[in-house]
Amino acid sequence: MYLGDLMEKAECGQFSILSFLLQESQTTVKAVMEETGFSKATLTKYVTLLNDKALDSGLELTIHSEDENLRLSIGAA
Repeated sequence: MYLGDLMEKAECGQFSILSFLLQESQTTVKAVMEETGFSKATLTKYVTLLNDKALDSGLELTIHSEDENLRLSIGAA
């Protein structure tokens, strides 16, 4: 059994993105799409949800999206 099996679809998707970015803190949108199988629209939605959850929870975690690149920042920037 995988951890993702215990989550709702959206949560599992967000977990997949975050897990990938923890390994590759700076990457391309295309690389994340290939790794996860998500469309660009789904990837964008999940990144927005992750950033919103982090902000609401007071976590110092942000996924930056610039020019088809994604970058994970953890802690004070």
